[in-house]
Amino acid sequence: MTINLLPSDLQKEQKRSNRSFVAGGLSVAFLVALIVVVSVIFSYRFVVTKEFNQVTSDLNDLKVLVAEKKSEEGNLKAIHTKLEKIDEIFNKHYPYGTILEDLDARTGGSIELEDVMIEEQDRFVLIGSTDSLNELASYLKQVDEEIDEYTDFVLRRLQFNETDFRYLFEFEFTYIPATES
Repeated sequence: MTINLLPSDLQKEQKRSNRSFVAGGLSVAFLVALIVVVSVIFSYRFVVTKEFNQVTSDLNDLKVLVAEKKSEEGNLKAIHTKLEKIDEIFNKHYPYGTILEDLDARTGGSIELEDVMIEEQDRFVLIGSTDSLNELASYLKQVDEEIDEYTDFVLRRLQFNETDFRYLFEFEFTYIPATES
């Protein structure tokens, strides 16, 4: 126990002074802590801003690189598509020469094949002339019925040529290769 011989007024003043000192000390400690926190936040913000600017710069560089590679990618895709189509054609092993020789060998009489066009990979167009429509009809019927690989015969054009008195014809068909089983 401590004995305080000071008058009560001074004792009250002393207690207030002690409280003020503690409050002042706490205020200073709080202010110092606040200054430390604010300085840490600002330094962290500076570091984050610097990193953000670097990432933004890297992103812009990558966007430029991607833009440069887009045309190259388009060219590569076009080449890839063409190679796939070529592979598809070569994998089917279409015997175009044999097909044309076979069609020519079946002509007889006055039928003359003058031109052939391959419109699509599977679609042929034959152009020719004949003196007789009966011969043309029997030729088309023979090819259609005897060869399973030739389908969808369509007579696209039939015209009489008055200068040489021949019928000009044009027909198309689809070639479906026989599958090996």
